[in-house]
Parts: sequence; structure tokens; C-alpha cells
Amino acid sequence: MNMGVERVLPGVWRWAASDGDRCGTALKTPDGLVVVDPLALARDEGAFLEGVSGRPRFVVLTSARLAELAAPFTGAEVRVAGRDTLPGGLLPVALPLDDEAAVLAPEIEGGLLIVGDVLPFVGPTPVYLEGEAPEMAVFLDCIRALQAADPQVIAPSRQAPADRAVMRSTAWAAHIGNQLHKRRAAPVEGPRFLVPMAERVLDEALIAPVVMRRDDEGRWKPDPFACARCGAPNVPMRETCGGPPIARLCPECRKEQRDRLPIARLMVCAGGCCTRIGARAVASAARRALMEQGLATEVDVVPVSCLGECSLGPFVRVSTGRNEEPEVVRRFRERTVERARVYARQEGEVIDDESELVLSRFAAQVQPREVERLIDSLVDDLKGAPGSRPGTA
Repeated sequence: MNMGVERVLPGVWRWAASDGDRCGTALKTPDGLVVVDPLALARDEGAFLEGVSGRPRFVVLTSARLAELAAPFTGAEVRVAGRDTLPGGLLPVALPLDDEAAVLAPEIEGGLLIVGDVLPFVGPTPVYLEGEAPEMAVFLDCIRALQAADPQVIAPSRQAPADRAVMRSTAWAAHIGNQLHKRRAAPVEGPRFLVPMAERVLDEALIAPVVMRRDDEGRWKPDPFACARCGAPNVPMRETCGGPPIARLCPECRKEQRDRLPIARLMVCAGGCCTRIGARAVASAARRALMEQGLATEVDVVPVSCLGECSLGPFVRVSTGRNEEPEVVRRFRERTVERARVYARQEGEVIDDESELVLSRFAAQVQPREVERLIDSLVDDLKGAPGSRPGTA
């Protein structure tokens, strides 16, 4: 079943599944009606759309994987963005993926961008589906590619209704509703079928993506409201630095941790300022890298509150169960700290004694690909560490 067809812009109609987040888009173009990643239309809805714009002449897909969406539109010619020439003045937007592209309608609203599975939305907020989406570094490269298209409005092919928990997980969560949020942050409320202020939305998705994690029952939860270890729904800690709440362990995982300590902890600053300069992407990349190495239940990724050195984040610390810093981590930390010192000098900032204390323990200005490589270099040490479970060594 799907919801009724809704005119959202001149010559643009949208509709959605009533039991999911998949949305269809129809555009009136010089080549006739074009439908993009379309859902099947009920008879009355199809008749309505034909009455105002004619029968669909083309089906455009953002990925060949979505071929089944074209099946109900018999008689329409199927084109795949990034592979075929697109009708009606539509342009493909290449992505760093083998099997997906976005679609730009440059003449609509100064640039209407239709994005497929690579960037699902909850209301006006783009989300990163950890474990389903590409690895974090590739996802961020996709965001950069979408930014290069310079869109003004986004029409997501996957857009669930707005959710309060997702709103509270954005980088500027503590400022929702006040003037600071309106001036500096991406919108968290808006029309059901369109995402305005595309530049702000993509900027925030690039530096502070809202990470969704699936629990054992298959439910997606925004990271602050999911257990830091298992992803089960959980009450977070309060926010700091005007940012989102901070994830913590659920009662079951706290009990397990008391009974059996992890072999190592990877701590990431989750204060508002570090969140807004990329810490969330770093934490998610670390979780995925540990999962790929079979260490997700052996090494805890621990969000920590503000360290007081916001301009030098994101911060990461790795310590063993004996609270020791592995040698490879020490070398990594020292390289990043030297980089941070150069940055501080260029910005005219003073690194005082308190700053030195933080930098003696935490790597600074860490990026997602760096933390992935760090974990790869630690695998042998961690799998052979005392307390590692049978089968990981």
C-alpha cells in the first residue's frame, strides 16, 4: 500500500509507502512524465497522475538493483542513472559507488536532487544506517559528491516520517527551537516529501552524521539512544557543549562488563563540539572495523564527555584491559598530537598544561580512515590479549 500522490513543487509529485520509508517521485518534463525510483500506484492514484501530466513515459532508477520498481510501469522506458542517458533534462550525479547514482533536475527550484539508497532520511534529517550503508569513509565521499551538484532541495527516495529521537541526535540537538539552531544548523522539521536548505543538510551530514544502529530485534535506533555496546534501546546521558545526548551501556551490558572486562577500550569524545567536527563518524567507523575483525564484543567503543579541548578534536584513546596504551597506539597518538600542535600555532591557540594532559592520553583530530587503519594495525595484539575469548586468537 502507498499514501496518496501529493504535488510538492510545480510539475513535481511525490508519494510514499504506508509501511516503510520508500518514496516515489514524478516529474513533468519536456519529454513527458518521468518517474524516479517509483512505487506502484493504486488505480485511483495512477489515474490522478495521468490526468494532470499524462502516462509515465520513462522510469529512471538510481540503481539497477531497483529494477523491480519499474515492473508496474508497463510501456515506460527504463533508464538507469549513471549508465544510460536520462530524459527530460535530468542529469546523473556520479557517486563513488559501482551501482548507484543520484539524479539532478537542474531547472526545478534551482536544483532538485533525488537521492537513492545511499542517503536515507528520517524527516529532513539524513541518516547513516550502520552495517547496511557503505563504510563510513565511502559514505562521506558520497556526501561530497552530492554537495558538488549544488542542489537547493532534496527529494529522498527513502524518507521515513520525522522522529523526535532522530531530531535529538543531530549535532545541534540542545539548540533545537532557538535562534542559534535556526542560524547555524540544518532543519529538523519540514515538509514530509521535500528537504529544503540542501546545502546545510549535506554539510551537517558530512561532519556529524546521525548514525542509526540496529538492535537484535531489527529496530533502527539513533546512536545516542542505543546501548554503546549492543545497540539495544537505552536512555542516554545528558548532552554537553550544546550537542546530542551521549550513548552509554544498557543494564545488561553493564552487568556483562562487570562480570568480564573487555580486552580493550576505544574512547571517543562525544561532546557537542567534537560531534560537530566529525567524532560520530570516527566512532561508527571504529565499530564497523572492529565488527569486521571479529572484535565487536571484545573491544568496547566508549563515548566520553567533553574533554575541554574542542578545537583539537575528534579525540580517540585506546587502552587495554590493564589500562595500558599499546605501542602502536602511542606512535599514532604522537603523530596526531604533532599535527594538532601545528594547527594550534596556525590558529593562534595556546596549548596549556590542561591541554597537554589531554594530548598525553588522546590522539587528536582523528579521521574515520585513520581509526580504521589503527584497528587493522592492532588486530594481532588484541586477538592475542589476555582475556580474549576462544576463537578470536
